[in-house]
Amino acid sequence: ISEIKQKFAFQVLGIVPLDTLQNNRGGLVVQREPDSFASEIYRMIQTNLKFLAVKQQPKVILMTSSVPGEGKSLVAANLAAAMAQLGRKVLLIDGDLRKASQHDLWQISNKVGVKDVIAHKTPLSQVVTQPIKQLNVLTSGTIAPNPLALLDSPEMSQLVAAARKEYELVIIDAPPLAVTADVLTLSKLADGIVFVSRPGIVEHESAELAKEPLDNAHLEKQVLGMVINGVKQKEFDRYSYHAKYSKSYFSAPTETSQTKTATA
Repeated sequence: ISEIKQKFAFQVLGIVPLDTLQNNRGGLVVQREPDSFASEIYRMIQTNLKFLAVKQQPKVILMTSSVPGEGKSLVAANLAAAMAQLGRKVLLIDGDLRKASQHDLWQISNKVGVKDVIAHKTPLSQVVTQPIKQLNVLTSGTIAPNPLALLDSPEMSQLVAAARKEYELVIIDAPPLAVTADVLTLSKLADGIVFVSRPGIVEHESAELAKEPLDNAHLEKQVLGMVINGVKQKEFDRYSYHAKYSKSYFSAPTETSQTKTATA
């Protein structure tokens, strides 16, 4: 974690432990185990986003990372689910038209998606899927030959503008920063960027490559903060004061079991 903090001087919104990823059958722990400690971690991330010292709360959030393999899509999906479970109407858009993954994470169809709304004028309401209450997912759709042209189109701007009116929060799962120009294009449509970084995956060179487009496009101020993902349990316990209290709370015996013990 200390190395990640040295590479990126972003505010830490949350730390996700490695065992959350390893034990994530089907990918989405917040969907499967809404009352678990892992789900509470994502609720803490959304709480930290809510209390950011910004003039206006971000309504459209872009999720990105330095390189592939840092788990930004998984973090985006779980964060969207956590916010939906708190009663907010959320739209999760798979904006990675080159290597889409949200349909796999949610185990839903990808026959139609972003490409169809933009290229074929298909209404948003006919394309989204609702995997859980309050959450709609817009998958990428069939991969297009020139994704950047779609993302940089007036139709994409109209899609996000329509989503702003219909949803309380829009999360866009974007490609890694250093891979394509897609993130810079999508950043024009977003109110802020959440950066996902994973120890052991991002190297110094990758970090520098990721920071370069941010610096060149003056997007540093648009970065709301960073989620450090896939942290080993020992280091997670050492760094996260939240873990020391929450883990004991979530593993505490219920009132019924305590009564039985006292009676015995």
